[in-house]
Amino acid sequence: MLLANYRAPNQTLTATMMAKAVGYDNYNAANLHYGILGGLVGEKLGWNPLPEFKVNVLVDFKKDKELLWILKPVVAEAINQHCRL
Repeated sequence: MLLANYRAPNQTLTATMMAKAVGYDNYNAANLHYGILGGLVGEKLGWNPLPEFKVNVLVDFKKDKELLWILKPVVAEAINQHCRL
């Protein structure tokens, strides 16, 4: 999921786009699993800025026609430094 977000134009996706990118049937599964991942990362970092939106550890939100998930620059930089893409 992180790599799908990283590789997206402007590192920005909607939940529907994320679901399609990773093979889920709908955006609900993307919301659930990206939120779980955000919660796990936040727990390891000791950071939980919005308990009801754990994915916020990984992305910033912007409201457009749909809610946009914009990969946080620090997350993008970590991926860039630690993954051969």
